[in-house]
Amino acid sequence: MGTSSSALSHLRQLSQRSRTRGSISCLSPTGRHRRQPLVFVLSQCNADISWEIAIAIIELYGDGIRLHATTDDYDNVKKIGDRCLLKYLNQQLFVHKVDLGSETSVDDFCKDIFKMELSVDAVVLHMDEMCMKSLEDTGSHLVSSLFDSNLFAPMLLIKTLLPALKAQRKGKIVCLTTIGGAIGIPLNSVYCAAKFALEGLLESLASECMQHSVTISILQTSLDNGQNPSKFVVELPQNGGICSNSDMEDKIKTQDDTVKLLERKGLLKDLNAVKISRTIKAIVDANEPYFRYVLCKRCSSVLKEKFKDLHGSLTVKEVSKFFLNADVG
Repeated sequence: MGTSSSALSHLRQLSQRSRTRGSISCLSPTGRHRRQPLVFVLSQCNADISWEIAIAIIELYGDGIRLHATTDDYDNVKKIGDRCLLKYLNQQLFVHKVDLGSETSVDDFCKDIFKMELSVDAVVLHMDEMCMKSLEDTGSHLVSSLFDSNLFAPMLLIKTLLPALKAQRKGKIVCLTTIGGAIGIPLNSVYCAAKFALEGLLESLASECMQHSVTISILQTSLDNGQNPSKFVVELPQNGGICSNSDMEDKIKTQDDTVKLLERKGLLKDLNAVKISRTIKAIVDANEPYFRYVLCKRCSSVLKEKFKDLHGSLTVKEVSKFFLNADVG
């Protein structure tokens, strides 16, 4: 796992030449010193919002960036022309096909990066798969899929890139997550479990990486309304269970009501790529960025109250009232 020893040796030599954020200085054709572009890794670009974030980041930095985006579907890449990315392709934007579930694929990608670049300045992770179901209606294959997308994929990429980032003694890791990593949302138990685990992983890593001048930040947003609505459906009972038509209708109604409530409260909405990219730029440009950036106002207020509630009972009751209108006393 990780980059080769020769790549790490090269990065150690580079780190001795330049310990500052950004890349080394070099001479332009006119003889003037200029800074090398910042190098970003953005993973995983399978959804429109991810490509929109990529465009917005490039436009914020102009010629001062080289962005390497990963995708696991080249059919998705064929749509690049519709996303106004062609003018950046292979100049400021480089697209790599990577299977984030494969250690070999991720390792090869990281080695390729350091064949093309002297160093990596920022790693931006946007991996989000949501499916609104009760736990008893969530099949084992879906549980695995949710944990693979929301936890194991970002963990594998960070694990593989981290030795190089530590060796170069600089780098910003920015992970986009959602309110699902802050509070337990009804009908999203598996999704929230994966997001909570991801935030715990990053919070632990953040303190470990500080001594290597590598910072980790999370950027918390609302739930993404741009995800495929077909995921908000009830599956047939698992293991041959029995579910009556009335039970099925009740479950569908509960899901529909929860979706509408989330939308009404501003917790489920289309993400703003420009706002997200500006926050990412602020994190990357900061000498000492915060660990948590919250773009969802409701999430911000919930977090403040949650950390005051040491026993947790009040939080559970308030969430139940808020989402389910339950009378819990």
